[in-house]
Amino acid sequence: IKKLNTEYSEIVSSYHDGFIYFSSSRPNKLAADIYKWNNQPFLDNYKMKKDSSVSSFNEINTDYHDGDVSINKINDDVYFTSSKPNEKVFLKKDQIITTKIYRATFDTGNLKSTLLLPFNSSEYSCKNPFIDFKNNRLYFSSNKHGGFGGFDIYYIELNEPLIMKNLGNEINTIGDEDFFYIDSNKNIYFSSTCYVGYG
Repeated sequence: IKKLNTEYSEIVSSYHDGFIYFSSSRPNKLAADIYKWNNQPFLDNYKMKKDSSVSSFNEINTDYHDGDVSINKINDDVYFTSSKPNEKVFLKKDQIITTKIYRATFDTGNLKSTLLLPFNSSEYSCKNPFIDFKNNRLYFSSNKHGGFGGFDIYYIELNEPLIMKNLGNEINTIGDEDFFYIDSNKNIYFSSTCYVGYG
């Protein structure tokens, strides 16, 4: 997709109501700093219409990495990942960064509130949310202690937001599982560093 892709990094996260939502490290005044791992700006959220016009999703962007938008088709709540530095230090002055999942609510297109979901912790990362509005569940990846490997797929019931449930070893492995998705035919897609592939 020519209008979406640039010389920087792009990651498509979802499609909703005529918009493709994606994150990109293209320069943005809200993320002017450079991420030292790849010498590119921090990731921000963007959306693209069918006519290929791209706009930044600055209502939920911060000065750090932001991405992985998933939208509840029932109430248009937006779930997304953001990274914020915590107080821990690793080795010299390098900061340990954990990613967290937020929910943004909108009223007639205007941002009403942004909430850090209660299952997040500075002790582990949660990222890449996928909202299953039909079953009232939120799936995501986390490296919380006690899983099967590095990052596992977890979910919460939206009416029990404190209780993280591991999806089990039918999907999770000793590696990293991420980017969980269910299509309209109930097929499940996800990425893994453990299953044998072509690359």
